[in-house]
Amino acid sequence: MSKLGFRALGGRILILAAAAALLLSTGCMARMMTGGYDRVDGVMMPGMMAGGKDGGGMRGMMSGGWASYEKVGGWEWVGPYEGPQGMYVSGYGTVSGTPDIAVISMGVESVEDTAAAARANAAAAMAGVMAALAEANVAEEDIQTRYFSISPRYRNVQQSGGDWEYVLTGYAVSNQATVKIRDLDSAGAVIDAVTAAAGDLIRVHGIDFGIEDAEELEEAARAAAIADMARKAEMMADASGVELGRLVYLSEIDYPQAQLVNIERSVALDEGGGYGLTGISAGELDVIARVQGVYLIWEAWDPEE
Repeated sequence: MSKLGFRALGGRILILAAAAALLLSTGCMARMMTGGYDRVDGVMMPGMMAGGKDGGGMRGMMSGGWASYEKVGGWEWVGPYEGPQGMYVSGYGTVSGTPDIAVISMGVESVEDTAAAARANAAAAMAGVMAALAEANVAEEDIQTRYFSISPRYRNVQQSGGDWEYVLTGYAVSNQATVKIRDLDSAGAVIDAVTAAAGDLIRVHGIDFGIEDAEELEEAARAAAIADMARKAEMMADASGVELGRLVYLSEIDYPQAQLVNIERSVALDEGGGYGLTGISAGELDVIARVQGVYLIWEAWDPEE
């Protein structure tokens, strides 16, 4: 082949090599610009569009659009950082409200030699409780049976030979319900009425207060929790000397809950000065919300440094 032919062939090879290099670099840049590489945890290459606020690179960015390079005797790939990123902050908010309902857990329990006798006594006592509740203007839809059982009772008895043996002593019937009281001033009177109706078979296990429509209080508690979270984030950023970025994650830790606070228990006196009536004081409820969030931390970097 002539020298001219060799020169032509060499020129073609150079052109093909240049075209292949151009295609390769274009593909790599496209992958970097569209998030094809892992998230940034270093700095950007010179000449690339800056991602920081002041035109420099941004360390710790979570979006994942750039490759990670570091200037150590030339630009070299150092790999993505896989540790925690950003500022993790929680917030707590609380607002107070006045209860408007009381839920009393009550019922009857009867123990007799036979299951039939125990059931009959419990049924009669519960009928009296229901009549007393109706007399107190408690609606049927506000009364819900929560537990009913018929169970044997045993006792461990020592026999004449010295051995111990479980002996059947009778049967117990328990019928428990929750009763929603909408007139809080009548809560104590309701307890007195059902006690009079069921006698020694009555069982009152406790009372809980609530706010039936607490949506506005819950929203106010959430707003207070988010404001508390933002305040803490600003304080932490100032204390650590960093600039706070945008909020990138927000979650409610648990559903807002109403908790009883400032409750005062009292016992009312009857006309004769004795302790005759049951006094109930509702106090206040705190509606509490908790949130958690993550903020980016901005740090501008000049690639010429």
